[in-house]
Amino acid sequence: MAVEIERILRERSSTTAIGPRASKDILVLSDSIFIFDFDKTITQGLGTDQKVRGGERTLKAMKSLKDCGGTIAVVTARSKVSAGLLTQIQRNEKLYSLFFTPPASPEEETKITNASETAPTNEDNPHVIPTETLSLDGISVQCSKNRRAFACGFHKHVVVAHLAAGGLHVPAKNAPEKKKSAPPAQFRHVYFFDDNPNNAFEVACLSPVLCDEISKASPIAKEARVLSIHSFWCSTFLEEIAGKIGSDPKDPDYPYQDMYTTALAKFGIDPQEMKRRDESIRKKFNQVLQARREARNQSRSTPEKCKDLVS
Repeated sequence: MAVEIERILRERSSTTAIGPRASKDILVLSDSIFIFDFDKTITQGLGTDQKVRGGERTLKAMKSLKDCGGTIAVVTARSKVSAGLLTQIQRNEKLYSLFFTPPASPEEETKITNASETAPTNEDNPHVIPTETLSLDGISVQCSKNRRAFACGFHKHVVVAHLAAGGLHVPAKNAPEKKKSAPPAQFRHVYFFDDNPNNAFEVACLSPVLCDEISKASPIAKEARVLSIHSFWCSTFLEEIAGKIGSDPKDPDYPYQDMYTTALAKFGIDPQEMKRRDESIRKKFNQVLQARREARNQSRSTPEKCKDLVS
């Protein structure tokens, strides 16, 4: 994922630069939103103690997006953001600063995710990030009140479309009344990252259509339409073979299943490559299981050391 972010930064730098003295310092991404899945996309797997996938390189790349004015949000297939996700973000200071510390630029206050001047907290418990439940196109979505973290099951394309079209605007805490009542700004460029090929496929195919429908009903539709929605499948294949990320072929989310053939084809994976990857992962999975069995058997067969009793 870090590689894709770095490529985006380079490409946007080259298109933003003007004149012989132009440099990367002028790169401005305030017209862009970057939306990430969490488990196995930002992190190496499930659980509150998981490491960031790609380590410091990933965190540095994401910070660069924010430093250039980009808006960053996380959209998970979990049913609730409060069920571990927010806790996991809070435990990593750098992740927390990405999603719950406002950017330095005052212009960013009008964006959808900048709800206050400080990280959102519950007045009774400053360590609790307050949440709320929304209804988007009949789908129940739980999110943090600053609209940076969303849990929506397998309806990510809906949340992405509403985020992109400015339908989830939260005015700045101390913004003047005129600003608070103003229509939200849409994003011109949307970038989505997910380790599940079907989620990435649905965002690529369905979000633009839904985004158009939302935009047509918006008072700013003519002035600011979403120009592009880029969806990236963050394959974990190489990390699985290297033993950095575990994958169970019996998992409903396992990517190399027949039902994902169309989605994988969108990202350049044909049936032959699907089969090759599936066989490689199953072989690795069985090797891991065998190693664990042997380790357990070894521990059971090793006799406990007898200690001399001294009377």
